[in-house]
Amino acid sequence: MRVIGIIPARYASKRFPGKALADIQGKPMFWHVWNQAKQCRLLDDVVLATDSSEIYTKANELIVPVILTSQLHRTGSDRVFEAAEWMFLDDEDIVVNIQGDEPLIHPDLIDEIVWPLITGTPLVVTAAYDGSSRDLNRVKVLRNEHGDAVCFSRANISDLIHIGVYTFRMKTLRKFAGFPTGKWEALENLEQLRFMENDIPVRVIMTKHKGHSVDTAGDWFKVIRIMEEKNDHRETL
Repeated sequence: MRVIGIIPARYASKRFPGKALADIQGKPMFWHVWNQAKQCRLLDDVVLATDSSEIYTKANELIVPVILTSQLHRTGSDRVFEAAEWMFLDDEDIVVNIQGDEPLIHPDLIDEIVWPLITGTPLVVTAAYDGSSRDLNRVKVLRNEHGDAVCFSRANISDLIHIGVYTFRMKTLRKFAGFPTGKWEALENLEQLRFMENDIPVRVIMTKHKGHSVDTAGDWFKVIRIMEEKNDHRETL
């Protein structure tokens, strides 16, 4: 059984076009995501999956493993599925969808969502942290008493902020890619709802590692400031 991290990075983001290439301390954003993910103890490999020849070329320059995918995918997970097929993953292999706009993602968070699939029976695992937000770019989640998601929404439905990373076995990802876009998935523009609309439960684990997704140019500047503050802190130690 292999555990493979795949980072979907498309160019034509509606809110921040080309954000995967946005410069952060001299490196494109996708490089920072990859650099964080490859520190995970439970991942056997981490690759980039992109629809952009520009991103593909830059990844090669930086020696980041990359697969060029179709531009027609509905979601990041559909792009991840194409890349996983190119890698000839077996049904029981574990795939981790690591969003290409999380340059500060903590390696331990990825390990936290992989471990339940290695040791248990969940079909899909994702993560959330405590924190209220009225920002419609931040997705919120409601959980039931078993820790499974009841609803994901951009509306202010709970004080749990969702982090857009997902773990599933290849056979579950294949089912996802074969399902049509669901009503609620289309309405909320949230791919994880496709699992729930097809009776595949999504386990939500709570983590202390907060997400810093880059949805807008403003988020990009915030990430740059956070990294600068961390560097300043190290220099003073």
